Amino acid sequence: MIVDYGGNESMIYHATVKAIVCVVGEKTKDSIIAVLNKISPEIIYLICGDDQLENVVMITKTLKNNIKHKLILVDYKNTEEVSQKVFVTFNYLSNRFSRDKIILDITDGNRLLCSLTVAIACIFGVKIVSAAKEDGIEIVEVSNPFQKYALLLLSQAINLYSHNSFRSAYAIFEQIKERATEINLENISEVLSMLSKAYMAWDQFVYIGKGNQEGAYNILKELSKFLNKIGKFSKYAAQLKRKVDDNLTFLRSLLESSKGYRLMSPYLILDIFLNGERRFKEGSYNEAIIRFYRCLEGCVQYRLLKYHSIDPSNPQLNRLKNEKMREYLKLIGKTTLPDKLTLYDGYILLRRILKDYFAVKLRHKDLKSLMYLRNHSILSHGINIADPETVERFMHLTSDIIKKLFKLEGMDFYDTRKNAQFIEIHEDEVLNALP
Repeated sequence: MIVDYGGNESMIYHATVKAIVCVVGEKTKDSIIAVLNKISPEIIYLICGDDQLENVVMITKTLKNNIKHKLILVDYKNTEEVSQKVFVTFNYLSNRFSRDKIILDITDGNRLLCSLTVAIACIFGVKIVSAAKEDGIEIVEVSNPFQKYALLLLSQAINLYSHNSFRSAYAIFEQIKERATEINLENISEVLSMLSKAYMAWDQFVYIGKGNQEGAYNILKELSKFLNKIGKFSKYAAQLKRKVDDNLTFLRSLLESSKGYRLMSPYLILDIFLNGERRFKEGSYNEAIIRFYRCLEGCVQYRLLKYHSIDPSNPQLNRLKNEKMREYLKLIGKTTLPDKLTLYDGYILLRRILKDYFAVKLRHKDLKSLMYLRNHSILSHGINIADPETVERFMHLTSDIIKKLFKLEGMDFYDTRKNAQFIEIHEDEVLNALP
């Protein structure tokens, strides 16, 4: 059993090691014998300069017949050549074997050569060992300095995630996952990578996969399975799984109620609102306005179709009685019936002609104000730049309107909102989950 300097047991001998890379020095022979008493690799790479060729011969004589060996002869003074040869070696091995099946032994090797080799091994996430001679020979695992750097990267990625920069966070979590040598760090990076990837898709309303693009629902389902697997060993993973499952509950309801998000539904309206809320929090006020406007439009479309069988994209209003038709045309200031219903036209139809309870409770003044804000926005038909105070006021107004819709539908707004919220990741909780 290898023990690292912190006294923690390593799982290095519990895996089938396929390759050992040795920086050859005077004591390398003793360490190799100690290692080979534990494992039987397929191949050993011996890296050294001309001064260690005799030791290379002695080492090769101790190898079993089934163990292949390869000499990598270098010039210590030519650091560029050394780096290139070592990089090529680890690149080849990492493509052939998984990194947990590769060991670097640096016992008593040339200092410069060891430094270069360790630096490159850390990039590939390879286990590094050395022999310590006290009461006999003990092989110890050398701490990978990348792990310390990885924690700094982890902190940066969590900060990006917290600010909804899911694409950037995902890229960093992926880097950490690919380079991590500790299983707990690798697992937590995998979890946060998948979560970032899911929310990156969800934030673009990609709920289910399209072509090569994975959907949030599909990714979260895979994440739930992975968390269930590692949750047996991690309390933090078990807690995250419950929250991921809440997200899945919401998305499942959204997809079912909107017929695969082909129709408007209260779940879809709430998700559009929460998307706008995220845009507001990150300071994208003009983007937020568009989403809040779409929420009100969605509420009107939903009520028209579900309770009055009127499709806003093809309303066929000639079914209205003549007096109702004339009244409606007068109210919207048109001479012909619209072939598609805008937010305002749909609202007037619901409120004044159909006497829909939801539209009756939606104040005309509030609707006109939001319409003005959206229509004069630089992202719509105007050149106005939204100010945060005005947008915040309409964010609360939109939230209240959606709450009324949920109440009419007999749905729990707050419970549904909780399930739809993106999971918050706190750095202290993540670090506490690591050994």
